[in-house]
Amino acid sequence: MEPEAYHGKNGVLDSVNEVPGAQGRYNMMMDRSDMNRLGKKQELKRSFRLISIFSFMCVVMSTWVFVINASTSGLAAGGTGGFIAVYIGSSFAYFTVVLSLAEMASIAPTAGGQARVTNPKFTSYVAGWLLTLSWLCGVTSGMFLTGQMVQGAILITNESSNAQPYQVWCLVFAFAASGLFLNTVGARYLALMEVFVAVFLVLG
Repeated sequence: MEPEAYHGKNGVLDSVNEVPGAQGRYNMMMDRSDMNRLGKKQELKRSFRLISIFSFMCVVMSTWVFVINASTSGLAAGGTGGFIAVYIGSSFAYFTVVLSLAEMASIAPTAGGQARVTNPKFTSYVAGWLLTLSWLCGVTSGMFLTGQMVQGAILITNESSNAQPYQVWCLVFAFAASGLFLNTVGARYLALMEVFVAVFLVLG
């Protein structure tokens, strides 16, 4: 049976049990059910699974990497005991934030973000643009820092190299081009790439 020919008992896929062959696995039909429930049209194809999503989370957060880099000021201010106590308290506090965000995402799993939960058009417009600009600034700063790290690694391995500011910008454009390529032409391999990078991050 074609997916387009099945629309549920009441014209809309209201539950998992109405999706043929979907029990035990979250697939495109269940995505379409969620979008129909929210009055949206399913446009994207699911390519990430549990392992690839977990790998993406590890790569983006890099928790243990940043804890090592950021532990200097905490150890100097509070010592080992204070650092551990604050870390446990912060973990518990952020866990409650994650639960709240997960609940909001499960209510309306769309790509609109904060723009969807605002009612007036002007507020929705402002929230959407602020969210977009924040993502652009975050990605740009991350690429710039990565370019500086690559240049620093080259200087460490080759002290005779002549570091120039334009080299960082060339690296930034190279990272931006590679990211654009992976998210467009190589979108079907993006999930596999996330798993590979996560394994490299953990074992490297």
